Amino acid sequence: MWRFVLSIEILCLLLRSFRIRTIKAQSGVKLPPVAHQKKISICKADDMVQWFDTIASTLTWFNRHLCFYRSFTLASMLRKRGIPAVMNVGGRGLGLNEAKKAHCWLTLDDKLFHEQENALELYPLEMGYNQDRSIRYWIGPELNENALKGCNVARGRSIKPLFRRRK
Repeated sequence: MWRFVLSIEILCLLLRSFRIRTIKAQSGVKLPPVAHQKKISICKADDMVQWFDTIASTLTWFNRHLCFYRSFTLASMLRKRGIPAVMNVGGRGLGLNEAKKAHCWLTLDDKLFHEQENALELYPLEMGYNQDRSIRYWIGPELNENALKGCNVARGRSIKPLFRRRK
C-alpha cells in the first residue's frame, strides 16, 4: 500500500518539477522546508529512492533533464519527511562559445546521496547556497566528453546512479 501512495506522490512531484523546469524557470526553484521531526530512517529513504528510480525508469518519455526532475522530486520527498537533503546544481561550459552542460544531484550531510561518485569531480568549484540552504550551486571547467567514457558516467541519465546501498 505504501508504494501506491508513494507512487502518486512521485507522479505529482514529477509533474510539478516538469512545470517548474519548463514554465516557471524564471521564478526559481523552491524546495519545501525540512520537517522538524525525522519521520523516516535512512534505510526507508533508500527504499524510497529505489522505488522512485523504478518508476522514473519506466517513463521513457521523461528522458531530458532527468537529473533535475530526479533531484527536485527526491529532495522534496525527503525534506518533507525530515531528512535534510540538498539539491546540487552544477554547470560548466559557461563561456560564450562553449556548449553548456549541467547536472543536478543530491547530497546529505555534504556527502553524495544515491549519485555517481564523480559528480563533485566534474563540478569542483562551489558557488554557494540559496537563501534557505536547500540548493547548492557548483561550476566546473569545460571537459572533453570522450575522456569521460572510461569513467562510467551516464550523461544526463542519473536514473542509474552508481551507489552502494547502506546497511
